Amino acid sequence: MIPRISWRSVLALWVSTLIVFGLYLIYVQPLKDFLAPDIYLDLRFDGYDHAEAFAFFDGLGALGRAFYMRSTVFDTVWPLMLAFAGYLIARQTFRNTWLIWAFAFGPVAFGLLDLIENIGLFAMNFQFPEISQGLVDATNIATLTKQKLIPVAFGVYLLTPVIAATRHVLTRGATP
Repeated sequence: MIPRISWRSVLALWVSTLIVFGLYLIYVQPLKDFLAPDIYLDLRFDGYDHAEAFAFFDGLGALGRAFYMRSTVFDTVWPLMLAFAGYLIARQTFRNTWLIWAFAFGPVAFGLLDLIENIGLFAMNFQFPEISQGLVDATNIATLTKQKLIPVAFGVYLLTPVIAATRHVLTRGATP
């Protein structure tokens, strides 16, 4: 069990996650878009098959694949931060275990699925040009499932601190 952490620390992690995500969107994603021959596999909302995965990695070339792996490391950091901060803020906001897990589910599942997806992308890159069908299928499932969780993960991530602040104000206002 993780020991209680101060609100200040939890909120610092929460804000840091948003900053890291912002940096990713501002600096890394545009470079990925510039260097990629096609939409990145982890951004394909309709999924991908073996032929599309092969064509994607082939189109990147050796330098593009190397950059893709470096950017994927950064792309792994912010979702894991989101998962950890989402869990901690839910834990700070609610005392009931059921509510903690209900509110932490979206961010935690999103972060873990992103990690699984990125491990699959790393493996495809290292297997290239002999990418296995099973690996593509498993990574595609992680991608599609993660994408379905985006609204839940971010909605809960942004909503939980509002609930915490509202509960604090209401509780504080009720005491003399």
